[in-house]
Amino acid sequence: MYHGDIEEAIQMEKVIQVTTKERIIQAALTHFAEHGYEGTTLAMIASDVGIQKPSLYNHFKNKEELYLFIADKVMSELIENMKSCIKAFENRPIDERLKQLLISSSDFIIRKQKGMMYKRFMIFPPAPLKESVRNIAVAGDAEINALLEQLYEQGSMKGS
Repeated sequence: MYHGDIEEAIQMEKVIQVTTKERIIQAALTHFAEHGYEGTTLAMIASDVGIQKPSLYNHFKNKEELYLFIADKVMSELIENMKSCIKAFENRPIDERLKQLLISSSDFIIRKQKGMMYKRFMIFPPAPLKESVRNIAVAGDAEINALLEQLYEQGSMKGS
C-alpha cells in the first residue's frame, strides 16, 4: 500500500465515521422526540442506524450524553434559526421583523422531530438529567433574550 493509499483510507474512514455519527444523531432525535428519554433505548437507535449497540459507544459515552447532545443541538438550531430570520429581515420595520421572528420560531417548534424534542426537554425533562437539561434551557433562554433585547433596542432607537 502506498502512502497516498493510506491517507485515502484514513480520509474514507473519517467520512464513514461522520456519516455514522450523523445517522445516530438523526435516529436518536426521532426516537427521543417520539418516545421520550425513558421510552428510547440505545438498541432502538442502533437498529435504526444498522449498527450493533456497542458501536454507539464509539460516538457517545452513554444514552445520557447522546440525549444532552441532541437537546443542545436542537436549542442551538432554534437560536440559529432566530438569528437567520433577524438577519433576513434586518432592513424591515421592527413590527414586521418581530412578526417574521414569531412565525419562524413557531414553525421551528411545530416541526415534527425537532419541535417535539424541544417541547419534550423543555416541559418534561428526564428526571436523571433534569439539572443538565435545565442548564441547556437557561443558556438558550439567555441567548434568545439577548436577541430580543437587541431587537427592542433597535426598535426604540428608530422610534418604531
